[in-house]
Amino acid sequence: MAGNSARALDLLQEAIRVVRLHRAPDDLQIALLRANMGNRLMEFSDYEGARATYTSVLPIFESHYGLQHSRTTAVKVSLGIASAGVGDTAAALRYLREAETTLAARPGPPDPSLAITLR
Repeated sequence: MAGNSARALDLLQEAIRVVRLHRAPDDLQIALLRANMGNRLMEFSDYEGARATYTSVLPIFESHYGLQHSRTTAVKVSLGIASAGVGDTAAALRYLREAETTLAARPGPPDPSLAITLR
């Protein structure tokens, strides 16, 4: 598992480098790749790196998807977990409460893509 995650991280970093040559820094494609990179960093318990990554993509997700979208909410959950990992309890609670508020307002069952983030 660790070997696959390390390889995935290397490939994501290379993909981001290549995409940055052709797109603006705040492009959604770059943000999606960076969010995925944040997930890989969490697998290595690199909470500081993951938090910095999620912090950089959150405004792009909010702008593109909107504040209530499941992808934006998933980033907030991940940002909350990463913040807790670095010991920033206040930020962790803030992001997780924002996500909880969004989820509580949504009709129907939870979004399956969010369940992946929450495990």
